[in-house]
Amino acid sequence: ILESHPRPDDADASLSRRARTMLHVNCASCHQPGGFANAQLDLRVQTPLAETGLCDSPQRGDLGVANARSVAAGGADRSVLVQRMSRRDDVAMPPVGSNVPDARAVETVRAWIQALEVCPEGNP
Repeated sequence: ILESHPRPDDADASLSRRARTMLHVNCASCHQPGGFANAQLDLRVQTPLAETGLCDSPQRGDLGVANARSVAAGGADRSVLVQRMSRRDDVAMPPVGSNVPDARAVETVRAWIQALEVCPEGNP
């Protein structure tokens, strides 16, 4: 039996679980092995963070962010993931299906990144 995903506002679920669930539900259909995305990330919730590729340098550009990482532990402003989720232009994620950023998803992922002390691979 699979465990159900928490709702974004589920105060009983950890911030990490809620953020990873949002990435799973909204991004993993393309960002997984064999998926359609150009960036080689695995955003499925069952993939350990160290194996997602999120702690690495951004694969599709730094969007002008100094010292950018896909996810910079403790530094949401240096995290290209947050930048892409916050935009609606030719580098935005998701690239289709939305003309307005999902403010709750952006804030949840931003708070999760800010709370990370270190990425599992040790990237600051």
